[in-house]
Amino acid sequence: MTRLRRALALPAAALLLGLVLTACGPHAEVGPSPTPSDSATAGATASGAPPIATVPARRPVTRPTDSALAKPGTPSAVFDGNDLVLTLWGSSSCPVIVASARLEGSTLRLTPAPPTSQMCTMDLGPHEQRVGLPAGASPDAIAAVVLEDPAGPDVQVELAR
Repeated sequence: MTRLRRALALPAAALLLGLVLTACGPHAEVGPSPTPSDSATAGATASGAPPIATVPARRPVTRPTDSALAKPGTPSAVFDGNDLVLTLWGSSSCPVIVASARLEGSTLRLTPAPPTSQMCTMDLGPHEQRVGLPAGASPDAIAAVVLEDPAGPDVQVELAR
């Protein structure tokens, strides 16, 4: 009797494992796969069920071409009330942070904070920050924005009005 149990146990276990795996598998209908255009436009599948996801049609990306703000790598700024919204480009993990701003005539001079000693990624990404204007300064009185660079020449910032 023990031999019979052993002999039946192995096929029974294999059959049970097969049933479990079949129940866990995908429940797809057998037939031709829909083409991408069919799945993007069809409102229901062949079985009448709603589609799992629809793929939107590609739309062209429009970018402003006559603005310095659209040029990757170009420092730019725009006024928002009495704040200057400054966009600088550089490492996304070590952005340049403005420590102070002072007005010299009609030029707003921005002094960056010292760089950190951490490792930085070598990518080029935008970093936006708000810079408060010095006391008594008006956006109308500012004609140019300059970012001071202690390691080299100062950087002229494109000022959008």
